[in-house]
Amino acid sequence: MKRLLVVGSLAIVTGSLTACASAPVRYYTLQSPAAATAAESETPVAFHIEVLPVGLPAQLDQSFLVVRQGDNGVAIRDTARWASPYEDELRQALSTELTHRLGTTDVGGLPTPKGTDVLRIKLQVRRFDAWPDRQVELEADWSLGFANDRERPSLTCHGTFSAPAKRGDTALVDAERGLVQALALRMAADARGLAYADRPSCSADRANERGRRS
Repeated sequence: MKRLLVVGSLAIVTGSLTACASAPVRYYTLQSPAAATAAESETPVAFHIEVLPVGLPAQLDQSFLVVRQGDNGVAIRDTARWASPYEDELRQALSTELTHRLGTTDVGGLPTPKGTDVLRIKLQVRRFDAWPDRQVELEADWSLGFANDRERPSLTCHGTFSAPAKRGDTALVDAERGLVQALALRMAADARGLAYADRPSCSADRANERGRRS
């Protein structure tokens, strides 16, 4: 009888371990599919860009998907991971979107090309909150300035973006990717304005000014 009890206990433990191991880990990326970035064509600019490393709050600098719980709590999804460090995911996704929308090349990590202006772009994420089955919100600051040219003006801009999110980790990542695209659209407009406008300003400021005049 004692032997049977021991065998039964081992069977229960083994079954529990099998159940725990059966939950697969899924990997996600903020990169848009190649077909999506190729869908629209943009007028090329006459400068290269250099997207610098992205600044992140410590709680977001995780390999796992981090979500909000209520107003004060956070949770880490043990079975949902980023394909690369989150800072790299953001920088690469932003670089891909900006090079597409500006029709140019990101020369980050390469020797500075001679005879061509290089616009340095620095993003500082203030918060990137994801509420499952509710919404995602992104707040960030970014600076734009031409390398080795102190005579030209620079810009520092701010933006807040939000979008609804459906249930599930895949839906949350899709919503986050959409906000990165919206951010890149705003930053691309700021970059064009800095390069070509007589009086450069952040695109959100220009929109607010038009709204006050109308």
